[in-house]
Amino acid sequence: MYAVQISDRATFVHKSKELGGPVVVVRTATVIPVQQGSAVLMHPAVTIEYAIEFEDRTMGPTRWTFREVVLTDNRGEALISDSLWGMLSEESIPVRIIQRSGSF
Repeated sequence: MYAVQISDRATFVHKSKELGGPVVVVRTATVIPVQQGSAVLMHPAVTIEYAIEFEDRTMGPTRWTFREVVLTDNRGEALISDSLWGMLSEESIPVRIIQRSGSF
């Protein structure tokens, strides 16, 4: 299988819409450093990895992935409005969630 990591959200959404879904979503809890004044705090976040699989005419079976890290609020829920997740929801593209840890 040919695998490509896509860095452009619009390209990923366009291909997902063309295929009709579903997009496989894997979430993993993590922490990232966030600077506040002169201090650096470790802020809870969720790494979200999206994947679509399709048959490419020249490459054969192909998997596109897109990965992003999204901050969480103080209750542990991901702030997803500006993420690829939000774009997929707006376009009504079906998703299949595989949750390793963390919450949505």
